[in-house]
Amino acid sequence: MRLPALAVRNRAFVTVATALVVAIGVQSLVSMPRSEDPQFDISASRVVAVFPGAGPEDLESLVVDPLEAAINEADDLDRIETTIQDGVAILNVEFDTMTDPDETYDDVVQAVAQVRPRLPEGVALLEVDKTSPRLTPVFQAALVSEGASDLTLTREADRLADALERVNAVQTADVWAVPTPEVRVGLDPERLRETAAESQVPPYVGSMVKNEQDMERLAQWLGSRGWSR
Repeated sequence: MRLPALAVRNRAFVTVATALVVAIGVQSLVSMPRSEDPQFDISASRVVAVFPGAGPEDLESLVVDPLEAAINEADDLDRIETTIQDGVAILNVEFDTMTDPDETYDDVVQAVAQVRPRLPEGVALLEVDKTSPRLTPVFQAALVSEGASDLTLTREADRLADALERVNAVQTADVWAVPTPEVRVGLDPERLRETAAESQVPPYVGSMVKNEQDMERLAQWLGSRGWSR
C-alpha cells in the first residue's frame, strides 16, 4: 500500500503528471499520420523467372535449384518459398524481422546476378522485386477483343493506365502481357534468281532491318492492319 499512500501525500504532483500524460496522448493522437494502407518495410524479396516452354521439372533443376543455392548463402535468411508452374517460377525470400530491408534486397540481387550467367539462354525474364505492402495491386483489369489487333489493345491499355494514374490516391498503373512486335523477312529464291543483282539483294535487305526502331515501327504498322501472324 506504499504506492497509493505516496500518491495521496503528493496529490499535486500526481495531478500534474496525469494531466501531462493525457496531454501527450492527445497530442500524439492528433499528430499521428493516418493511412488506409500504412507503409512499413518488410525484409523480403521476390524473384521471378520466366522460361517459356519449360516444364516444372526442367525449371526446378535448371533455374530454381541454382537460384536457391545462391540465395541460401545470404546472412539472416529465414526461409524460401518457391512456386513453380509451366514456364514460370516465383521464389519468395524472407529474412529475419530485425534485418535491414535494403541490405537484404541487395543480397538477393547479388545472388541472382551471380547465377544469371549460368542459367539457360531460354530464360526470357529474371527479375528481383522488393516486397512492399504499398505495391500490392488492388485492381486488375483485362482487355479482350476478338477483332482488335495487338497494337490497338496496347494503345487502349496505355490510355486506361494513364487515366487511372490521374485518379487521386493511385500510385501507379502498369500494363502487363503486351506482346513484343515481331517481323519476319523472307526472300523468294525464284524471284532472286530473276534479279540481275542477285548477290546484292540479301545484304541490302539485311541493312534495312538492322535498325531496331524502324523494325518496331514497321511491326506496329503491319499489326494495325491485321497482317501480323
